[in-house]
Amino acid sequence: MAALPRHKALSERGQGTSAPVRRSGVVATALTLLAAALVLVVGVSPAAAAVATRAYVTNSFDDTVSVIDTATNTVVATVAVGDGPSGVAVSPDASRVYVTNATDDTVSVIDTATNTVVATVAVGDGPSGVAVSPDGSRVYVSNFVGGTVSVIDTATNTVLATVAVGVSPRGVAVSPGGSRVYVTIETGTVSVIDTTTNAVVATVPVGGLPAGVAVSPDGGRAYVTNLGGFTVAVIDTTTNTVVATVPLGAGSSGPSGVAVSPDGGRAYVTNVFGDNLLSVIDTATNTVVATVAVEDAGGVAVSPDGGRAYVTNPGGGTVSVIDTATNTVVATVAVGAGPLRVAVAEVVTTARPTISTVASAGGVVGTAVNDVATLTGGSGPTGSVTFRLYSDAACTTQVFTSTNPVVGGTTATSGSFAPSAPGTYYWTAVYSGDTNNDGATSPCGAPNESVTITKATPGISTQASPGNLVGAPVRDVATLSGGASPTGTVTFRLYSDATCATQVLTSTNPVIAGATATSDWFTPTSPGTYRWTAVYSGDANNNSATSPCNAPNESVTMAPFNPPAFTRTITGDFLGPLTVNVGESVLITNARVVGPVTVNPGGALTVVDSKISRGIVVDKPAFFSLCGTEVSATSPDVALSVTNADVPILIGDPAAGCPRNRFAGQVDVRGNLAVTVGGNVVSNNATINENGPGNTVIKANHVFGTLACSGNNPAPTNIGQPNTAGSKTGQCITL
Repeated sequence: MAALPRHKALSERGQGTSAPVRRSGVVATALTLLAAALVLVVGVSPAAAAVATRAYVTNSFDDTVSVIDTATNTVVATVAVGDGPSGVAVSPDASRVYVTNATDDTVSVIDTATNTVVATVAVGDGPSGVAVSPDGSRVYVSNFVGGTVSVIDTATNTVLATVAVGVSPRGVAVSPGGSRVYVTIETGTVSVIDTTTNAVVATVPVGGLPAGVAVSPDGGRAYVTNLGGFTVAVIDTTTNTVVATVPLGAGSSGPSGVAVSPDGGRAYVTNVFGDNLLSVIDTATNTVVATVAVEDAGGVAVSPDGGRAYVTNPGGGTVSVIDTATNTVVATVAVGAGPLRVAVAEVVTTARPTISTVASAGGVVGTAVNDVATLTGGSGPTGSVTFRLYSDAACTTQVFTSTNPVVGGTTATSGSFAPSAPGTYYWTAVYSGDTNNDGATSPCGAPNESVTITKATPGISTQASPGNLVGAPVRDVATLSGGASPTGTVTFRLYSDATCATQVLTSTNPVIAGATATSDWFTPTSPGTYRWTAVYSGDANNNSATSPCNAPNESVTMAPFNPPAFTRTITGDFLGPLTVNVGESVLITNARVVGPVTVNPGGALTVVDSKISRGIVVDKPAFFSLCGTEVSATSPDVALSVTNADVPILIGDPAAGCPRNRFAGQVDVRGNLAVTVGGNVVSNNATINENGPGNTVIKANHVFGTLACSGNNPAPTNIGQPNTAGSKTGQCITL
């Protein structure tokens, strides 16, 4: 099969030739390509909101189709097609564009939604003109070299029939009813094809070198340009006879392309020779009523509303846009190289909404943030927006994603996310698009899309332990509030003066459960008022905080180790039993008491240089001191039991002026705040358990039985004065 070469049309235009130049048996002239009829296809407006008018231009020298947005007169897409694109037609529903490729004998099928070639159909030799049936089911292609018309089934994109029509067919047009196809034949006729039988049913003589053909909207007339005769023949399609021949006048020579306005009132004819004019014919009178000078007339098409005519300029690589009301050129659009033909249609286009986003305000760690996307310029957008939040400016470290629906055709709101660390976070938002709308992206670094998360600033409140007698331990508790799950430590300091200049303790302790820290215990050795400070260290998510000197609840007063004022004093011989109740403070001095002696909770007992039989039992006393006294019980009964004291208790301490005691029986000291047991003699066992958190001092005692210690916290100490015992167990082994 012979190939139709690309045509260097400009070198042969203006020579006045009425017949194409033959080279090696094939047609090699631009007149061949430009002569085919231009069929204006007006797309049926789809039931979609986004409809736009597009002009499709074949660029024969660079094998592309330029897609022009007629609203802006700009090229919005360039589609690569086959070799030597020539004719172009749009399907009635505007979903497909069909392009004949003269050199490689194919038809490219373009999807107008994506502006991509979705099929390539092999046809006859040297395809030129193309037209689509009104129902969109058939495409008719004139094969200039082959002398045939290929009939393509658009459902399968295959050739289902080939119709012999005559020598060098050029232009092709389909009647509005779809029953007839009109094909211009180089020998001066138009072949009429019955689309039911795909057979030629009439041949109409028209004039020299007929080129383009177009049918009126009512189907009553066919307009044929006679390239060699400089006329337009008007065919009555009912009788298949020429009823008028329209001379184009001076300067209008080489009529080639032809298009009829949607209302049928005008026919527009390009003249490829002479003065490069577009002739405007009044179809009612079949006379030329205007001419429009263009750059280099080639093909022509009219917009669906009839307001604009589009003329290709092959030599200039442009398209002239003509206002049909004034017949003036109002714009010139640069396209590809060698633009030959043009078709215009209303096509379904997806709107291109823009997306703007506004992030919520930042805050401290733990503040929930979100993003709101607003779509504008869309066609009732549906679908969703995918939001992503990143912890770095390059948007590489994603910490959150959320896909949310577009509401009301305008907005989408992300889910909420509470960043767990301070810093600047960056949102992106990607609209999914839908049937009528392209997707859209708000990229990394877009305005209003960063949010700053700062460290929380927790409050710190402190509560010192209550005052007590010297010898009792004290501590402080700090409570953090308003923070972001604080970790870290609190450093407590205890001072012995009002200006917090003389420090007696420092203690750094961890924050527990994001809320509290508790200092170590400390036992002041001197009376007075002590003051705490507390400093929270802060952490990655929280600022530091300070409870200063003399803050509320931060002072503790330690009184001397003295008993309350005595309410009763016992000396000499006393026959008991003796009971000391709450609120009573009893002094036993230089006495011989026949007990037992019982101190109930809240009672205070001071015993000095006395003898007590039948034992002493003390529980939760307000004060207890036992010095230089002999205490006996019927063996093996307990001679002394002291439990649950929340004040320091003293049982002998010769070094501190409290002489040793002697116990005939057992000694049991347990569960007390702070204990000193020193220099005593115990005839049986001594058990000292579970005392603290004050100091437990066990020193210089002599225990004939077992000295047993366990559960004391802190562990007991002998401060360098060892104890002797029949045996030692537990914490007392080393004492």
